[in-house]
Amino acid sequence: MIEELKEIKPYLVNTEWLYWGFAAGAVLLLFLFISILWWGISRWLNNRKQNLRKQYLSGIKSVDWSNSKNAAYKVSYYGRLLAKDPRSIEILSQLEPMLLEYKYKKDVPPVNEETLTHYDLLIQVLDV
Repeated sequence: MIEELKEIKPYLVNTEWLYWGFAAGAVLLLFLFISILWWGISRWLNNRKQNLRKQYLSGIKSVDWSNSKNAAYKVSYYGRLLAKDPRSIEILSQLEPMLLEYKYKKDVPPVNEETLTHYDLLIQVLDV
């Protein structure tokens, strides 16, 4: 009976599975690297957008009204970049016809109080 028992042989190493495991691990690491890179770039771009908004807001706040022609152009430019919500778009649409009086002319009068009031209202709405 002992003679009928055969010797137990060791397991054979299947090298094909080793290559497939290495390939799957490499793909997983590549996916992980690309996803971390994507997250970092998207986060950087989002922060950049917020920083640009802060720069535009400081630009529109620092308008010099002594030169009314240049001020009208700056307020129109920065206002279009910053107005995203309906309230600020509405205030800007009311302010732009008032600013047309100071644009496209050689000699312009000083800015009147109504235009400055609308400008201050726009700054309050944008600053929130």
